Amino acid sequence: MNRERQLARTFVALSDTYAAEFDPLGLFHRLVHACTDLLDADAAAVIIGDARGSLKTMATTDEDAAFIELLQVQTGQGPCMECYRTARLVAARTSRRSTPPGRSWSV
Repeated sequence: MNRERQLARTFVALSDTYAAEFDPLGLFHRLVHACTDLLDADAAAVIIGDARGSLKTMATTDEDAAFIELLQVQTGQGPCMECYRTARLVAARTSRRSTPPGRSWSV
């Protein structure tokens, strides 16, 4: 399947958020897995902030990603924290599962 068709199918799958039984956690879970497929990423996570700026991890693709997000939230350091503070795309080098080192993004 080509990338455009895959992206269209992903948007259709995520569009059921308008249903009466909308489950935001289910949406976040589907979103992180769609991101890994569409972006050829090793892992993904969704972190949201409240009105006071407190951050919470809502969904991750695996336990390693959950741990990394927890460390970033606790220390206030890392690409996700920089992305949240600056509201800009942040690219970070990573070698967790790829050889040669791949790339990860926070948006």
